[in-house]
Amino acid sequence: MKDLLQITQGNNPIISTIGFVFFALFGMFLIKIIRYNIKKKQLRSQEPPVFLKFSFYHWLNDNLLDFVCAFFTSYAVYRFLPDTKTFIGAYFTALPDFIDDMFYAFLLGLSFQFILHKLLNKIKIVA
Repeated sequence: MKDLLQITQGNNPIISTIGFVFFALFGMFLIKIIRYNIKKKQLRSQEPPVFLKFSFYHWLNDNLLDFVCAFFTSYAVYRFLPDTKTFIGAYFTALPDFIDDMFYAFLLGLSFQFILHKLLNKIKIVA
């Protein structure tokens, strides 16, 4: 069992991994709220105005896959965070080095929607 934890967690304590995933999902949740409010204001300002009603079931059905993908992505990024920093640093020369790794999680959560939808928009499903 200890070997399995070593493989899946590396040298990271499990509480740090949970914190990293939490901050990534928190950042993603903030972006989803902001995008919902922008869309709601756009629909209200059009003619005829459309008023959105919030439905938790509809929201969960629409966003569950995004959150599951963000969960696994943030887990993998934190597990291999030093390698991830090195890989990203090869493309972005001005990659800041933060003291707390949780800020990387928050940035990942904020940018995850953009990255995920850019990738998914290129996929064509043929029936």
